[in-house]
Amino acid sequence: MTTSNTTVERDSPGKVMVVVAPVSHSPRSEVQNPTSPEEVAAEVLACAEAGAGMVHLHVRDARGNLTDSPDIFRRTLDLVRRKSDIVIQGSTGGTPKGGIGALSHEERAGGLLDERVEVGSLNMGSVNMGDDPYVNSGSEIRAWAALMQEKGIRPELEIFEAGMLETVRKMAAEGLLVPPFVCGVVAGLSLPATPEVLCFLKSLLPADALWGVIHHHMPNFRAEHHGPGDGGHLRAGGVRRRDSLRPRAHSQDQCGAGPKSRGGDPGAGLRDRHPR
Repeated sequence: MTTSNTTVERDSPGKVMVVVAPVSHSPRSEVQNPTSPEEVAAEVLACAEAGAGMVHLHVRDARGNLTDSPDIFRRTLDLVRRKSDIVIQGSTGGTPKGGIGALSHEERAGGLLDERVEVGSLNMGSVNMGDDPYVNSGSEIRAWAALMQEKGIRPELEIFEAGMLETVRKMAAEGLLVPPFVCGVVAGLSLPATPEVLCFLKSLLPADALWGVIHHHMPNFRAEHHGPGDGGHLRAGGVRRRDSLRPRAHSQDQCGAGPKSRGGDPGAGLRDRHPR
C-alpha cells in the first residue's frame, strides 16, 4: 500500500470517489447491518471490488450494538487490509441516543487511534436528529481536529447547516484546519435532500474544496446523482445493491450547465488514493 502526505488534486475532471458506510450509526433496532468483523470486512471488500474508494467505518459488538472497541475495529481493518488498500475513514460521530451518542468525546475518537486510519469525519457543529440534539460542541470539535493533526489524519468536514462553514473559517484561522478542505455536504437530516439545498451549500464552499454528498436515510440514489454531476463525490450508506456503485457514463451538472462524466477511478481527486 502506497501512502503520501495530504495532497488534494484538482485536475481530475470526470472522476468521482464513492465512499461507502456499511455500518450505520443508528441503533441496532432501526437498521439491518453486518455485525461481526468478518461480515463488515466482507461488505467493505465487495464494495471496493465494485468501485468504492473509501469506507466510513463504524463497528458493532457481538450483540449488534455500536462500540468504540479498539480490538473489534483493529480486527475489522486486519481483514480488510489482507485484500484491499481502500482508504479507511474513522468516525467521531454517533447518534443522540442509542448508537454511540452517550460516549464521551474521548471515546468517540476511538475510530482515529488505529494507524491505518487516513481520514476522519469531523462534524462541524450540533444539529437535531429527529427530536433529539446531536451535540458536537466547539471544544469537542477542536479536540478532535487537534488529534487528527497530531496523527496525520485528513479531516472530512461534515456540513449539516450553512452556519457550520463559519466554524470552518474560524478553526482555519486558529490553525486547526488547513485548506484545501475535504467537505461532506449532509442532506436528508436537518435539511432536505433536494437539488436546491445541495446547490446552496455547494455555493458556500471554498472554491478549492473537495466535496461530496452524504444522504441520511436515502431511499435511492437520486440526491447522490447531483453531487457527482457537480464535481462532488458520493457516500453511499446502507446500500444493498452493489451494482448501484458502478460508474455511469455521464451525469448532468445540476448547479450549472453541461454534462460531466463520472469516471470509475475510486481514488480520483486524492493523490495515490490516500488523502493523508
